[in-house]
Amino acid sequence: LELINAWAFQGEKLIHGNPSGIDNAISCFGGAISYVKGADMAPIKSMPSLKILVVYTKVPRSTKKLVAGVKRKYDEFPIVLSHIMDAIGNLTLQFLSSLERLSTLVSEANQNYERLEDLIDMNQSLLQALGVSHSSINRVCFLLSRFGIHAKLTGAGGGGCVLGFPRPDFDHDYNGITALLEEEGFSCWLTTVGGAGVACHQ
Repeated sequence: LELINAWAFQGEKLIHGNPSGIDNAISCFGGAISYVKGADMAPIKSMPSLKILVVYTKVPRSTKKLVAGVKRKYDEFPIVLSHIMDAIGNLTLQFLSSLERLSTLVSEANQNYERLEDLIDMNQSLLQALGVSHSSINRVCFLLSRFGIHAKLTGAGGGGCVLGFPRPDFDHDYNGITALLEEEGFSCWLTTVGGAGVACHQ
């Protein structure tokens, strides 16, 4: 697995320039990972089962250009961008804490889901302030909000995919949501987070 992961990371570098290594690690080893640049990746041990609605905007994006755009803003507004990045970092720690509480404190599930949803909304707003959102991403977030689903961009942004987080007791018809998104030109899939990685089937 280590060899597969190492080669996959080289492919990521060819495409994205300076990737974190999260995508290839998750794909290879499975589960869920916590990562801070400059530190080792750490598996999230108390990971609840979460449904994820993945919506593909079909808008191509260049990670290199998006990263360069954020750097340009940082160079021009270092104090403002530093505060935004710090806020995103603190928000991520709060999200991890809420995930742990969600998996251990079943009696407080509704309260912790509300907390997760607030953090998801704040994260998307901060990413939009960084300039890595896109009109298609904003449109998907709006459409999903009509069904009570909180959503945010994933990856570098600028197009690509959006992640929606429906609650376990979500009672709307997913076929109806899929049809609405497809009418707008998007594609979507319902999945769960924390699946298995590379496996050998004999």
